[in-house]
Amino acid sequence: MKNFLIVSFMVLLGGCLTKEPLVHVRYEYKQYNREAKSVLTQSEVGTGFFISRRGYIVTAAHVIAKGIGPNRSIWVYPNGLKRPRRQAKVIEVDFANDIAIIKIAPLINRKIYSFCPDVNMDEVVIVKAWRTLSKQITVGHTEKPITMDSSLYYLISAWSHKGFSGSPVVSYERSCVVGIVTHKGLLTYEGKSFIKHPNSSKLITYALENIL
Repeated sequence: MKNFLIVSFMVLLGGCLTKEPLVHVRYEYKQYNREAKSVLTQSEVGTGFFISRRGYIVTAAHVIAKGIGPNRSIWVYPNGLKRPRRQAKVIEVDFANDIAIIKIAPLINRKIYSFCPDVNMDEVVIVKAWRTLSKQITVGHTEKPITMDSSLYYLISAWSHKGFSGSPVVSYERSCVVGIVTHKGLLTYEGKSFIKHPNSSKLITYALENIL
């Protein structure tokens, strides 16, 4: 517990001094409401993070799912939900593993994250997310892998909440991303969250090789 508190303080301090790779990711589409006789904008918010200075961002596939198609759009807010925002295009999506890559025009002086080659057990990790106008940070450690719906996930002891989908799970010791918070992260298992490493998806792995 003491180590977690120290890590949390150092992460908060670092977040104040540097500009994080985090972004808000949001889909939008308009839907006609017959009862109200008006057009309503439907949307959902998640988190994403830069993996390249050329504007490539990783997020959870379900965050952008309803933003794909005619009259639908995906938006990236580099500074929380504060404008300006930038429209994103889809590069690759793997719905089975809940990982997606999108792209916006490059931003100057934006930090990026790299992926760890693997997931180590009992490793201290930091989960970072945008929720509304503030950053949320939780600290935990990696635990055993678990298979659900014929797919491999990793458990972490850090909790996640709405808005955490697509968040990077960063190794404190290695300073790289060990996984991405998935839709399973909203349904905790004994108070834990589910994450996915990109190497679990051939589609995403191939896309990353071409991007990076």
